Amino acid sequence: METVMIPDAIIIPTSGSVLRAGAWHSTSYEDRDAFGTLGGHARIKAAAILARRFPDAVIVTTSRRGNELPTHARIAADELIGLGVARESIVLEEKSETSRTQLEESLALAMKEGWSRVLIVANEYHIPRLRTFCEHVVKPAVQPEFISAESVLVENNPDFQKTFDAVKQTGAYQERLAAEARGIEAIKSGTYHSAAAHDKQERAA
Repeated sequence: METVMIPDAIIIPTSGSVLRAGAWHSTSYEDRDAFGTLGGHARIKAAAILARRFPDAVIVTTSRRGNELPTHARIAADELIGLGVARESIVLEEKSETSRTQLEESLALAMKEGWSRVLIVANEYHIPRLRTFCEHVVKPAVQPEFISAESVLVENNPDFQKTFDAVKQTGAYQERLAAEARGIEAIKSGTYHSAAAHDKQERAA
């Protein structure tokens, strides 16, 4: 796992939620949208590990689901609680709807609360675009560090590397990498715009 500072706050950008067996869950690697694999539950599991490692950190879950309930932030919070994270350690950010606004809202919250050491945990595929947003668009007063969920999971259980290696060989993961690369170039050129809602719609496996 990458070396990280001792964070005041750990922020988890959402990677969507799906309804499965009558209950809402963060997405698996098998779930996807129009741009490829999602894998958001890896972020939740990694954040729970980090919460144990840094027990004084606030955990920030993010994003709404349009005007529907529960929000992505609430779904993630409930999963974290199920993994042993203390409810009182979790703060919900329920205004954002996109990767950009998740960064804007959560880092504005960090500024307001005086959290100077901020760690953002996301899937490996998502981190380059989040960094690019910070560098070219958001330009936050609080500079976050990023850590991939997968690196946390591998450190916790080296056998997970085989699982992740298999995921990276799938067509859906390659689609995601290509979409992320296009997004990064669009951010840098100033032509980025958020995808249509139907393209971002999560599709359960």
